[in-house]
Amino acid sequence: MQEWSNVSAVNAALKSLCRELGVERDRQSVLQIATLLMRLSKEGLRDAEDLVKSARTQLGISFNHQETNAVDE
Repeated sequence: MQEWSNVSAVNAALKSLCRELGVERDRQSVLQIATLLMRLSKEGLRDAEDLVKSARTQLGISFNHQETNAVDE
């Protein structure tokens, strides 16, 4: 039963983040976010809210890094 709740938390976090970032229809972005959330879940985060917070932080770092690279080029 615990595994089912993990899947539910990851799914809820995925839906929330995709809506927040406006990428619901971008399959590649959705897959990247889902992969990140699964990794975070395997690292021990079980609550959807905790997953979203941690993913936001990591995605923010990633997006800022990409923006910096684009400016440098």
